[in-house]
Formats: sequence, C-alpha cells, structure tokens
Amino acid sequence: MRKIYGLITMCMMLLMAPLQAQGAEEVLRGNAKHNTVIAVLVIIFLGLMIYLIRLDRKINKLDK
Repeated sequence: MRKIYGLITMCMMLLMAPLQAQGAEEVLRGNAKHNTVIAVLVIIFLGLMIYLIRLDRKINKLDK
C-alpha cells in the first residue's frame, strides 16, 4: 500500500512541477483548459456519487 501512495505522490509531483513555475491559474487560463479540468472533476464526482448510491442500495437489499 505504501508503494502505491509513493507512486501516486511521485506522479503528482512530476505533474505539478511545470505548473508551479508559471502559476497554475495562469497556465490553465492561458491555454483555456480550466473548463476541461472542471468538467473532469464533475464527471469524477458524479461517478463516485452514482457508485455510492448503488452500493448503498445493494447493502440495504442484503440487510433485508
């Protein structure tokens, strides 16, 4: 499990390095990618919500 966390941390550091140099806000606005980031976050959030709702229904069905 620690290896996975280390790998994720390493990837995030590599991805964030160019953004720190110029400022994340300037890079995203300059390339007009802030809408894409927002859309991806919304899709991820909706996917998690749907998963949790389905999981809750399955658990309630098993309890009955």
